[in-house]
Formats: sequence, structure tokens, C-alpha cells
Amino acid sequence: MLNPDGVINGNYRCSLAGCDLNRRWKFPSKQLQPTVYHTKRLVKKVHAERTCILFCDLHGHSRKPNVFMYGCDIKGAPEETRFFPLLLSKLSPLFDLKASRFGVQKSREATARVALFKELKTCALVYTMESTFSGLDMGPHSGLHISTKLLESMGVDLCRALLIQCNLGVPKELLDIARAPLAKARGITSKTFSAEPPSDCESVVSQQALEIKQSLIAELKANKELLLAGNGDSSSGSESEPSEDNLDASELVKNLPAVDKPLSLALKQEQQTRKE
Repeated sequence: MLNPDGVINGNYRCSLAGCDLNRRWKFPSKQLQPTVYHTKRLVKKVHAERTCILFCDLHGHSRKPNVFMYGCDIKGAPEETRFFPLLLSKLSPLFDLKASRFGVQKSREATARVALFKELKTCALVYTMESTFSGLDMGPHSGLHISTKLLESMGVDLCRALLIQCNLGVPKELLDIARAPLAKARGITSKTFSAEPPSDCESVVSQQALEIKQSLIAELKANKELLLAGNGDSSSGSESEPSEDNLDASELVKNLPAVDKPLSLALKQEQQTRKE
């Protein structure tokens, strides 16, 4: 939760300081956006030590229904960033792949999604997941408002997708995609394994998960319409233009007490960095 001071005062995009925090990821200030500053440092430190598998920024969407993702794009290999959302769409009745969009727009450079996609370099799975403020218009819950229980189920499905991405587990409903001849030969049925599966099952799980991922990538490559449907500008929700409450550095400085020299200095440094 990166905006506690804003949310407790009724905001959802802007902090109490007047900063739209999803527009501060390129040059976060330690003094003005401390939650973003330290989270970004943590992510980059983890990535340098053990490689980040996936980054997912969770947001609410005020207009569009369902749950969907904004992702980035790799020219020449668009399936690399689209297969994980496709996997989610097969696991969750709440996830709307058609509403998902993929691209690296210059106007989005300061969002978490684009800033970290560019800086982590070897991690392609960098997303913003948007969940409707209102309701659903697809699946078994169509016509209903989204509830806490449904949001929790979406979180579970996100984790199940990560199990497949990390070769640690395969949900029952995806076994038909995996085919898994090795599992059948050993008499192993559908099962989600713990972080430390038995040694005789480990290769089976890895094989199943690998086959699922290969199958999804093949599905995307074979379906050009599915690939092209994800192209477009993520111009709404948390990725729309900054809130009217968002203040730039020059405006923020006017609101600071004259005695607050560290913050004033930080703002001047931010202005200079942006000019450069």
C-alpha cells in the first residue's frame, strides 16, 4: 500500500503532498514520495541479487468493468509480454483479456509499469492490474458489483499463475493444456505442489508448467488477431492523465514552510533532473 496518507484522507491517486504517485516512478523523491522511492530501490535490489520474475502494480479503475492488465511490448516478440495475461484469463472468470493493452508510450514513462520495464531490462513481465470500481459484464458474475470475496479470488488466481510461471504447480483446469505424458506415466493426477515438491514430482511439475507456457505462446503466435487486439494506448484508469490534484515541483515548493530547507532542496533537484 503505497499511498496510505492520501487514502486515509479520501484520495486514491494523490498523496497528501499533492503527488500522483503513479507518475513519480521515473524520478521518485526520497522526501516527497518516500513509499515509491524505497519500493523502487527494493525491487531493483532484489532484481540485481536474484532476478525479478514479475512485477505487478495493483490499481482500481473508475470506469471500465472487470479486471484486466496494462503491460509493455517487445517489438518482434509481442507474445513474451502477453502470455501471462492470457494465462490469467484461463484461470479467472473475472479477468478480461480483451480489455488489456500493451505498449510503451512516452507519455507513460513515469508510471511504475514503464519505468521498471525499462530499468529492470531482463524482466519482461511488468504489469499494472486494474480492477473495476463497479461491476462485471462477463462470466458467471456478470451484472454484479465486484465484492471483497471476488477480489480475493482474483489474488489467488494471480498467485496460481505465478506457480506456473515458476514451474511450481499446475491447477487442475489447465492439465488438458499441459498434456503431460510424464505425469500420466507415473500415475500423478492434477495437483498443486508446495514450494518444495517431492523429488519424484518435481520434474513432472516443471514439464507440465513448461508445456502450458509453450502452448500459450504458440496460441498467441497462431492468432494474429489476439495479438493485435492488445495494441493500443492505456489511456484510462491509473494510466490516464494525472489527477487535477497532482502538483508539479514548482507548485509543491510554494506550499512548503520556508524553514523546510531539505524538502525545498529536494524539489529543486527534482526540477533540475527533469530538465536534464
